[in-house]
Amino acid sequence: MLNATSRAAHARGVLWSTMFVLADIEDTISVHPSAFGQPSLTSISDQINIKYANKILPDVGLCVSLFDILSCSEGKVRFGDGCLYHHVTFRLVVFRPFTQEVLTGKIKSSDE
Repeated sequence: MLNATSRAAHARGVLWSTMFVLADIEDTISVHPSAFGQPSLTSISDQINIKYANKILPDVGLCVSLFDILSCSEGKVRFGDGCLYHHVTFRLVVFRPFTQEVLTGKIKSSDE
């Protein structure tokens, strides 16, 4: 289940290719003070992957991983919280098969 900030994020556009697409997403990403020692784009990328990878976004698809960061604001600290909050626009690799698409594969294991 996605939290309130994930629901507030929205997909601005989708580049279509096959069953994998790039989706443009805008969201506010928080960076914990323990990650301040890393370069900021690295810590933001890590937080985006933690928040979105292997999660389903309604009307977007199954998020696989971060593709790239398009823009990022300077971090702001909220009162009573030590985290930095960045407004970020980024693209995710999304698995989104179209209706009636046939996927072939091999069954690796099965529970009965």
